[in-house]
Amino acid sequence: MLISLRLGRRTTLLLVLALALLVSASVRATNAYADPHSASTAVVTMGDSYISGEGGRWLGNSIDSAGSRDGTDRACVFTAGACTSYDESKVYLGGSAADGCHRSDVAELLSAQLAVDQRFNIACSGAVTKNLFRSADGGVGQNGEAAQADQLAPIAKAYRVKLILVSIGGNDLGFSSIISACLTHYEAKLGPCNPAEQAAVDAKLPAAISGIEKAIDEIRAVMTASGYAPSDYRLVLQTYPSVVPSAPNTRYPELGPQRTTFGCPFYDQDLTWAHDTAGPEIGGAVKTAAAARGVEVMDLGGAFSGHEFCATTSQEATAAAFPSPAQAEWGRFLSASAIQQGEVQEVFHPDAYGQQALGTCLTQLYLTQIPGDFRCTDTPGAGPQAMTLARTVSFVSHGGGRTISGDHPRIAVRGVPHGCTRARWTILHIAVRGAAAQRMIRVVLDGKTIKTTHAAFFGLAVHAAKLRPGPHGLRITVIDSTGGHATRTVTIVRCRPARHGRRQAPRRHRPADEPESLF
Repeated sequence: MLISLRLGRRTTLLLVLALALLVSASVRATNAYADPHSASTAVVTMGDSYISGEGGRWLGNSIDSAGSRDGTDRACVFTAGACTSYDESKVYLGGSAADGCHRSDVAELLSAQLAVDQRFNIACSGAVTKNLFRSADGGVGQNGEAAQADQLAPIAKAYRVKLILVSIGGNDLGFSSIISACLTHYEAKLGPCNPAEQAAVDAKLPAAISGIEKAIDEIRAVMTASGYAPSDYRLVLQTYPSVVPSAPNTRYPELGPQRTTFGCPFYDQDLTWAHDTAGPEIGGAVKTAAAARGVEVMDLGGAFSGHEFCATTSQEATAAAFPSPAQAEWGRFLSASAIQQGEVQEVFHPDAYGQQALGTCLTQLYLTQIPGDFRCTDTPGAGPQAMTLARTVSFVSHGGGRTISGDHPRIAVRGVPHGCTRARWTILHIAVRGAAAQRMIRVVLDGKTIKTTHAAFFGLAVHAAKLRPGPHGLRITVIDSTGGHATRTVTIVRCRPARHGRRQAPRRHRPADEPESLF
């Protein structure tokens, strides 16, 4: 239906002025969104349970299922000085107790000392990589919430985001199924679980790494669309702390009933595998993806050393003794008591002390001026405030390259063609020195993985005839079980076809990134 209005000159003038005011208000509202140079600052955490704050309800562990659980349960509701009921929403904030995302009040982000105006924890317990993607690009919401990249977008527009810290990948590699399988093997006396679980992790690694890489791309796409240049913010991936000790550092005998009672029901072989192999390999997947995308890493693999549950140097709480933060266990144990006291999803996660320790790591990371890779470790016999952050890799500004510190693996490559090549095949010889025996080496050509190996020396045949004319980047990344990490990039140039039948002579020069010898 068309409605025609006849307006007088005065009415028309008033209408024009009103419209002008509306437009002005609209412009002011639009400009209220902060650009990357706004004074209103923020830090954002994204990802899974290891950064959302899962397990933050607990101040250490106790097998007492009554009352305050020997003072460890922070969800207690006290009546006349006695713990008479429990309210998870005291600890897991913003409705996350009900929806299961479990964002705790002591989560890494909230425990850190950060000079910013706002902090946004949009991580959610149980998240996999697709929960971080934009919904328009295959992202999936979780627990009734939008995909995390979609949650990031309005934050990036309203605040100057200075740092985005991400924990992701563990659930893509079957973290919870590994715990369940190893527990079942122990309690049913089926023998160690690790041979089958190692094969399962190896099979899932390529997809997990690709998922982490896409998550990085999705976050960057959101920031770019919000007007940020890469230098306007820092994007850091963190690895996972081990909450279990290796077998030699476990305080209970392998087949003793204490292991089941006090929350570490695993074979010696499985404990050592989880601490020394599986954990570093999961962390290695994060590092490999980060290296492929030029993203910073904070390695937390050794952050809880000596504070794991069932460790010889840590203690559980009892009615007679409440250990200090320096003596307490920093991870939620796995026992019948733990299931009776709280929720299954809390086990095997940093508790309140562990999250405070990670907050100390984040505090120090935020204060660093030069981007790079870092390793955060605890101080033996000290509490969560005594964490130490050490730089392992510096990112330098020219060309986005890296300067590798001396305690990291070294990579050398022979066979890179001088100038452009017309050969059908390019044969490269790759050598890795200085890495631990447990290592993973990944080779990526033009963004696509073409080889994954554990060998320190190997040959690589590149079908150069299938490459389009021009330069092609080949990236070799090494991650080892000690946290050692190095990346080497070389360039293979495919010659352009000669014009008018004349042969194009290749240029004769040695690329700057090709070594004279292996070492």
